[in-house]
Amino acid sequence: RELVVGRIRNTQEFYDYDNETMVLSLGLFPAHFLQYQHDDRVFFQFEAAWDSSLHNSAMLNRVTPYGEKVYMTLSAYLEVDNCAQPACVTKDLCMVVHSRDTKISAPSPRFRALKNLFGVVKNLDCGKVSGVYELLLRQFSETGSERRQRKVLDTSLTYVRGEENLNGWRPRGDSLLGDHQWELEKLTRLQMVEKTRHVILLREKLAEYNKASELSKLDKEIVNRQARVLSRDLITNKQADQKSDENPKDFDVKEKGVQIF
Repeated sequence: RELVVGRIRNTQEFYDYDNETMVLSLGLFPAHFLQYQHDDRVFFQFEAAWDSSLHNSAMLNRVTPYGEKVYMTLSAYLEVDNCAQPACVTKDLCMVVHSRDTKISAPSPRFRALKNLFGVVKNLDCGKVSGVYELLLRQFSETGSERRQRKVLDTSLTYVRGEENLNGWRPRGDSLLGDHQWELEKLTRLQMVEKTRHVILLREKLAEYNKASELSKLDKEIVNRQARVLSRDLITNKQADQKSDENPKDFDVKEKGVQIF
């Protein structure tokens, strides 16, 4: 559904949440499923084009100094059947930027001997990073979930008289509502971030001008707002637990282990 990259940094952990970082949404090529003989697993492959210069980051626009590394966070949003929201799979990548005319030297004979001792690694897998994730499904109910769970008869391929006048236009299903809801969710998150940033800046200004009364009033308002949000979340969770036997809708994805080749 969407693939985003960002959080360019020179440390493995990301701490500078207040700093504005360039996050890009990559253009995806057509995805497809892969099938292999004598393998019952499901393989879903998708590719995207990435231009490092679009981040406007000094770490990506220069050759990485010796001993340093550049870290980047990649997040893929995958649509899962019978789930209200897409699953978010996040991965941190480590890389080194070389000049265009740099030649990567071959491994030393000692390294090749160790590689042969512990197992031969194919050349195709040398530039790959793999991760094992655990998908947790939780039951969640909402208005209209039973209607969305019903099978819908696909009549998109059935000929209707006069459809040639539409010039190839096809109506969309209820996925249009899901896409609209997802856009609203992103706008809501942006609004929450900007509101929090505004409150922090206001608090810094009040402290700078020694306005103790206004600062105390603002702190009380923040505490009361947090209490209202917590109480509302508790009520929502209780209602969701009472109706948790209807439809599996919510989920969580956590990385279980990482293998680096």
